[in-house]
Amino acid sequence: MRPARNDKIIVMKQLSDVVYRHGQALYINLTNRCPNACVFCMKNSWAMRYRGYNLDLADNEPAAAYIISELKRQTAEKTAEEIVFCGYGEPFYKLDVLLEAAAVAPSLPGKPKVRVNTVGLGNLIAGKDVTPRLKGLLDTICVSVNTASPKQWLEIVRPQPSFREAGFESVCDFVRKCTKQVPNTVVTAVEYPSVDIAAVRKLAAELGAGFRAREYMPDYQAQ
Repeated sequence: MRPARNDKIIVMKQLSDVVYRHGQALYINLTNRCPNACVFCMKNSWAMRYRGYNLDLADNEPAAAYIISELKRQTAEKTAEEIVFCGYGEPFYKLDVLLEAAAVAPSLPGKPKVRVNTVGLGNLIAGKDVTPRLKGLLDTICVSVNTASPKQWLEIVRPQPSFREAGFESVCDFVRKCTKQVPNTVVTAVEYPSVDIAAVRKLAAELGAGFRAREYMPDYQAQ
């Protein structure tokens, strides 16, 4: 007998972590798919683990109903200051699920803020400008640009072939568009040895966004 859809969701949760707590935030692991294969990505060096959690979804991507039920359950036990869509994959592959789950944030205990971490290729993934859909649902969007050099972007971000030609410019345009839709738009860059962090900070300012450097962490950290 084929399992009911809810049974499949429960089995998936036993194998992997979908809504997980870190610090004062609840993180949502939507998908393991990503258009990039960054040289510094912890997905590989940390073997799909994150500080004690297992983020390997094993091709079972969570439904919005499951995520919402987990958010309600976990915030009832302990409130969170923020809900962050950030796992080991690109959340814009699951934009409809993301937006449906984000919409419940104001009704949760503590009224957590909503943040999305993305590589910035959402418009290329969708084939259209999706940033207007973010308005009113997100408080912060962090776009992982990682370099101010289009050439270096190809070398260290290593996008799939279909994203190579227009990728860097699309990411920059995505940031510009997000500044008009999301109250807090932030460009981020991993402090990878060859990256000019000052140049990325300057680029962020030119795009109208804030900036945050992220620690380069090649070795697994349990806490």
